[in-house]
Amino acid sequence: MIPSADTAFDVLPLLREVLALLRHAEDAPLSSGVDAAGIAGLALRRWPRSVRPGSRVTEALAATLHSRLDDAPADGPPAARDPSPAGSAPGSELPDLAAWVSRCHERLRTVHPRAASVVLLRLEGHDDREIARRLDLAPRLVARIRRDLRRGGTP
Repeated sequence: MIPSADTAFDVLPLLREVLALLRHAEDAPLSSGVDAAGIAGLALRRWPRSVRPGSRVTEALAATLHSRLDDAPADGPPAARDPSPAGSAPGSELPDLAAWVSRCHERLRTVHPRAASVVLLRLEGHDDREIARRLDLAPRLVARIRRDLRRGGTP
């Protein structure tokens, strides 16, 4: 069944999965980079096809990431509307998602080495003080990382 254009989707689980996989790839010893296509494929395989927002998954991810980097944490996972045309080809989201993962990785890497961890904890609803405590960072550094990510735009 193909969802209608007005169906709302929660892309937060996919965003968490992608960021966790990026963080894991960065933490690997002797890592010279990330396999964006591999991460995108693995994240999509772990996310049920019935709730995927079609070929516009990257727009939904970027909107969710941007909203979660704002100063006031959201009370619940935001829903993204599916702007993809009904009948988009299954699997057509993989190349777009792989390119987005690559841009996201580059953006996070240029802001701060712990930026992915900061964003993951922010997605879980933690405030700057709690993130700083968990990562053993200064609260002002956490706020600066979020500010720098917002300023540069979401991938």
